[in-house]
Amino acid sequence: MTLRHPTFKISQPTGHFHKDELSLTLIHNNSPLIIDPGTSTYSGNTKLRNQLRSVESHSTFFLKNSENQISDDPKKLFELRRKEINSFGNGGLMHANIKSNNFEQQRQISFLDDAQKICVEDSWVFQKKIKAQTLSWNWVFAENIIVEKRSSYSWTVTTKSNESFLLSSTVPLNVDAWLCSSGYTDIKTCYKLTGSISSNALSGKVVTTICTEFDYSSNDSMTT
Repeated sequence: MTLRHPTFKISQPTGHFHKDELSLTLIHNNSPLIIDPGTSTYSGNTKLRNQLRSVESHSTFFLKNSENQISDDPKKLFELRRKEINSFGNGGLMHANIKSNNFEQQRQISFLDDAQKICVEDSWVFQKKIKAQTLSWNWVFAENIIVEKRSSYSWTVTTKSNESFLLSSTVPLNVDAWLCSSGYTDIKTCYKLTGSISSNALSGKVVTTICTEFDYSSNDSMTT
């Protein structure tokens, strides 16, 4: 598993940046499960390039607002702001957080039951009053991964080798068709799970925490 927590210098060119703060990837038995979408093109197809580097193409959580949108203006194709991310790891725990003007996002990953279960815990801490928001999540899967609904809060995810695990969330999820790329000019269809909750105006140090679990123990054929 990887957790996106880059360090960078302000002087770095932004042309290769993606809106991938706090996103994660997951590989099991050398098979990609949750992926980074890659980059299929640079300047030949602005719409596709921006889709693949957008926050909607990464397995992270975010507010649906203008700050997370990428301009289709060709003149701004290589301009993308990056937020500072703080992170640490300690044994079976990974943690990273980013701060904006009005709130802080925190993602914590715990490895439970001898690594048979992974818990991803996401939080927002709102520092001052903000208007109503939509809090959103993505889980983007590799091609050939089958996603089957058990309930709005529980999904079976099956690999092409017929291994499976259970993904459960405290946020209701829906499946959407999406795009990913394994190399330049290559584009493939994949699936992603998306979820969102709407909040009223928030103020003070209010914490909204959502937990998503990946459970390998639900299938005896999957060991780590």
